[in-house]
Amino acid sequence: IVPNYIDTEIFSETIDIRKRDNAVTISFAGRVNKEKGLDYLFKACNHVAKGCTKQIIIQIVGACDTVRGGSGEEYARYLTGLAPLCKVEWIDAIYDPNQLASTLRQSDVFCYPSIAERGETFGVAPLEAMGLGIPTIVSGLDCFLDFVKNGENALVFNHRAMDPVYELENALSILINDEEKKRYIGKNGAITAQKFNAKYVAKLYLNVFEQYLNKKDATRKS
Repeated sequence: IVPNYIDTEIFSETIDIRKRDNAVTISFAGRVNKEKGLDYLFKACNHVAKGCTKQIIIQIVGACDTVRGGSGEEYARYLTGLAPLCKVEWIDAIYDPNQLASTLRQSDVFCYPSIAERGETFGVAPLEAMGLGIPTIVSGLDCFLDFVKNGENALVFNHRAMDPVYELENALSILINDEEKKRYIGKNGAITAQKFNAKYVAKLYLNVFEQYLNKKDATRKS
């Protein structure tokens, strides 16, 4: 499978980004749709907040309205109600890559908990977050295996488990409480993401076209 590319000049690691004091910001970027598993994220964040000395901030960047693929404002209100111990920040969808990168850089952790077994093709959003050096958590969807190595460049939680919220809570706790692991995951994620630049992906496309043309030429000769 030929993956999508990311703009590795924009989504690149920046040193010494100022984070919020006494707070941990956990971000998501994408459509605010039920298939994205956001209820798992909100519940897990609320559980983490119970035992955390820092304020947990859930930052959601994406469209809620059904016209743009969200599940509606009522669903957004439902999600907010799942995390009463957390501060929730709703930011409308950002389509400018530079602005999106600037917003996400303030995050301590990025989480993409999608449960869309047939709805995800390639994880551009988590890969962009990884490119920024943000330690990233994804669900166990097969599409993420194209670039994620669990425990090396990101964390994977088992969304198919009997208690997926517990699984996600454990992953979040690791990246919040283990500073060494957080840096390790963030650094390796940034290195991985840089490989998915436009030049590399273009070369993959050209290889596919060349294989197809060679196969077609061989068929004609036979």
